[in-house]
Amino acid sequence: MKETVKGVFMEVYVAIIEHKHGQNIYVCKSYELALREMANYCWLYWEELNLDGTEGNPKDMSDEEAVATYFDFYMEHRGGAETYSIEQTKLIEE
Repeated sequence: MKETVKGVFMEVYVAIIEHKHGQNIYVCKSYELALREMANYCWLYWEELNLDGTEGNPKDMSDEEAVATYFDFYMEHRGGAETYSIEQTKLIEE
């Protein structure tokens, strides 16, 4: 028997970054805010990747470009030990 969800709900976006120390999870009201949180994470750890400079300055990139550059570089040079996703779901209130 399938239960139906009752109550007020709103669409939210869950941004998940998996890394060697665990996960960072952000629940945001919009996709843009979720992407901004991911970009903030990338900017914070950009130096740890020891990028050779050809990737550019993340502060000069859009949020989407910074996230893509960071995780593409991580996948290519560090074996994908960090991954990310943004999922849309519902926040339900009874």
